[in-house]
Amino acid sequence: MLASTSARMFGRSAAASSLAARTALPSIANVSFARRTFSASARTQNDDAALLDSIKSKLKDSMRAKDSTSSTVLRSLLSEYQYAQKQPNATSGSSTASLSTVLQKALAKRTEAAAQFRAATPSPREDLAEKEDAEAKIIKAFLPEPMTRDELDGVVRQVVESVRASAGGAGVEAKKLVGQVIKGVNAIVDKSRVTGGEISKAVNDILKS
Repeated sequence: MLASTSARMFGRSAAASSLAARTALPSIANVSFARRTFSASARTQNDDAALLDSIKSKLKDSMRAKDSTSSTVLRSLLSEYQYAQKQPNATSGSSTASLSTVLQKALAKRTEAAAQFRAATPSPREDLAEKEDAEAKIIKAFLPEPMTRDELDGVVRQVVESVRASAGGAGVEAKKLVGQVIKGVNAIVDKSRVTGGEISKAVNDILKS
């Protein structure tokens, strides 16, 4: 009888422990990261809306002024953004493209093209390079000053410290942290000031150091 009662009590205790484990609150670190991610997503949406309005307004002005160069560039930016919005993310199934990212890619494309035209052999095409420069200048007007490497490194180091602490300390293999750190940095920084490639490079450089 005593053995039966003890068994029932043990069973209830184990069930209670199991329920507590299933319903345990998430760690402070996870809650903090989720909040940062949500905040970054909301900020991106707000920034996109304001930036989109600015580009549309500038397009109207350029059309009134019969500025064909500006009009063409601005239309292409809007078209590229609409296309990017329709492309689903490989993991979430929904678009994660931001307007600032589209602008950064468009700027990089023209900067690279200008450099290629100037380096063309046997005859550099300065005329075409200047055309690319003019278009790049139009795009730059909608982007803030880029993040310095020192600024980015500071953010990366903070995220690395946080991720390492939650992953078990400094002994964790660096390459296992790369994805988490990049995700953490993306949730904090202003994506209109830094590219994904720059973030990835900074994360890898710091984790290897």
